[in-house]
Amino acid sequence: MSNKPNQTLTINYKKAIPFNLDDVVYLVEKVENGSRTFYQKCRVCGGTRELTINGVSFYCPCCHAEEKAITIYKYIVRRYRVHKVEIEKSTDTWKPSEYQTVTFYIYTKNDRGHWCSATRRMPSWINPTDPLCSNDCAYTDYKLALAAADAYNERERARLAEYNNLHGTQYEMPDFTNFENDKKSN
Repeated sequence: MSNKPNQTLTINYKKAIPFNLDDVVYLVEKVENGSRTFYQKCRVCGGTRELTINGVSFYCPCCHAEEKAITIYKYIVRRYRVHKVEIEKSTDTWKPSEYQTVTFYIYTKNDRGHWCSATRRMPSWINPTDPLCSNDCAYTDYKLALAAADAYNERERARLAEYNNLHGTQYEMPDFTNFENDKKSN
């Protein structure tokens, strides 16, 4: 047995909020398969999606080949946990550098099995006062994350309404009720 003391490492970084391993953060993300793309009216079938030639009706082969009009997304809150911290010093000079990079990695469990998890780098924006300032934000407060998701979804509604007014279309907001936010961590 060794009488050497345990090693310790202190990581200094400039963030308004300190993070530790196992801390929980909430991200507002676009839902996978949670988008709806609207296309311009098909010039071949006139938007009926069906053609009839010599009494035979069939699906219009040209539908969705037209230009995309607009894509609307659904945003929800996902819960992540800090699982890794990396620190790297600059190697520009031989002497120890003052410049360093600290990166936090987060993961979430998904429903695809016991060992399945999604890992990613934690965003650099933490608890922004204006949630729409960046699409890549992390929140330490669950209520702030919910408010940000609502702001993103409201922005999508406004984009669709503006498009409808500008182009004289009547696209309706998709029903995204089957997508739910992750629950708050205990």
